[in-house]
Amino acid sequence: MRAGVARHPNVTADLLELLLSEPEPKVVDAAAANAALSRARMDLILAEAGL
Repeated sequence: MRAGVARHPNVTADLLELLLSEPEPKVVDAAAANAALSRARMDLILAEAGL
């Protein structure tokens, strides 16, 4: 269910941040792929992954 919320196009940035810290990889992946995620946060995720 949380992965579905993370994929929703109207999810808030605050909720996406919360979902990015979930222990379930499917939820984190869905939150990271959401177009509503800020560019700055996307860049930080990529930098943390060494990309």
